Amino acid sequence: MLLYQVEDRLFKIPRYALQRESVVFRDIFSLPTSPHQVEGLTDEMPIRLEGASAIDFERLLELLYPS
Repeated sequence: MLLYQVEDRLFKIPRYALQRESVVFRDIFSLPTSPHQVEGLTDEMPIRLEGASAIDFERLLELLYPS
């Protein structure tokens, strides 16, 4: 599970569907990381998705993770 920040909201979700369905997320997850500052593991250092709205991200998650 990783934490994503969209606008002022945090979302804690597994990365597998985002990685499977999106080249952009696949590229993000393949970037090398520093062992001391790994984004997405804590509330203080989420993966920030700039330029996206929380409502649009929620809609994307509804499609990727139907309940």
